[in-house]
Amino acid sequence: MGSAIFMHIWRDPGFPTAGCTAMQEKDIGDIVSWLDEKKHPVLVQLPMEEYLSHRDFLPGK
Repeated sequence: MGSAIFMHIWRDPGFPTAGCTAMQEKDIGDIVSWLDEKKHPVLVQLPMEEYLSHRDFLPGK
């Protein structure tokens, strides 16, 4: 219903989700290991071109 976007482990590469972000278990582990709760991380999901045109406006910039 559009209330959240979850990050979870893929069932199989290319297997569709219902709007979540799915990846290999190792990749999720890598992300969790470098996140710093004190810095209030933000998940931004955009096409690269869109991200590059807006990144100066993101928190922490």
